[in-house]
Amino acid sequence: MARASSPRRDSRPTSTTLPSGKILRAYLDPLQTVLDGNEVLHRMMPCLDKADHNGMRWMLTQPPVTRVYGWRGELLDLVRNLRTVLARYRNDPRAQELVRTLRKDIAFRSAWDGTPMQVTYDWPRTTPMRLRIPGTRQPLALNLEINEYGACSEVLVVHGLYSTPAIVC
Repeated sequence: MARASSPRRDSRPTSTTLPSGKILRAYLDPLQTVLDGNEVLHRMMPCLDKADHNGMRWMLTQPPVTRVYGWRGELLDLVRNLRTVLARYRNDPRAQELVRTLRKDIAFRSAWDGTPMQVTYDWPRTTPMRLRIPGTRQPLALNLEINEYGACSEVLVVHGLYSTPAIVC
């Protein structure tokens, strides 16, 4: 059986090997609204403020149409991601308003109506991992998801969904 090789320790990027000031940083809410972003983000996404700081709305403005290679494919990916988020937040008034606003745009409607992806509600999740939290009696139920970050197979993104009542103090 072949063994998967791990990345060489010295080949991983660190804060000392990455170029200072050239790393895009942003915090997004689930509806793709930028809560905070650095100068690099705003340089890469000009006029984001005119789209209410929402990445999906920004994607439908002129700067990305002319700056993003493969704009149509990127738009489809964002629409698919938005569909999955809306499965969870479909009753949120902000989500409903965002969809109403986006549907006014012909490119969004075409991408939304043209994608075969559908979201299934109440789909059973895998059984979560249960962790003991020091100082509490109830375990924390945690579902972890691990994905590669874009084309860089040496960087993994890990996020978890947890039951908040289990960690409330």
